[in-house]
Amino acid sequence: MAPRTVTRECSAAHTTVSGRPVTVVDTPGFFDTGLTQEETMTNIMKSVSLSSPGPHAFLILLRVGRFTCEEQQIPKMIEMMFGQEVSKYSIILFSCGDLLEEQSVEKLIGETRALKPGHEEEPPPPLMLEEGSIYAVKEILRSRRRGGQLEYLVDWEGYGPEERSWVSRSDILDPTLMEEFHSNHQNSGTSWMR
Repeated sequence: MAPRTVTRECSAAHTTVSGRPVTVVDTPGFFDTGLTQEETMTNIMKSVSLSSPGPHAFLILLRVGRFTCEEQQIPKMIEMMFGQEVSKYSIILFSCGDLLEEQSVEKLIGETRALKPGHEEEPPPPLMLEEGSIYAVKEILRSRRRGGQLEYLVDWEGYGPEERSWVSRSDILDPTLMEEFHSNHQNSGTSWMR
């Protein structure tokens, strides 16, 4: 796995599938930080010319896990460039499926606000205190020891699974959540994500 985008410029490969010619055009990511906005637009225009007389389908590659704000905008950007009907010809492909552990892709999609139609509603704002922002924990999913410290994987109230994060014990303010988690997992050294 590369720490950054592998594709630096548009390229096309041609083959025949079931007697039909197929051209696949690979483009850098829409939000590749190594490219200027002008270079990105140049690549988009080049991809259109390389896919002539198409494009006929869009393959959007997303990494399983946290979906950045930029990644959430990709389908909308493609729709703005190619029209509202483009979603009928788009395929979202997830990489790094092993990060799902025992969760199915269907469940991830069903729980991820960014992948649901009409996901425009905003998550609840944090409670603002002098010490900083406080977010409500919906559920503790898993625990681990890291650097000798106990950490918990938490599901945040009003947020999808892409926003789950590891926090220290001191960051969980509701003692009933801790008690419930530990009573449900007292016989296991670690608990696994459900």
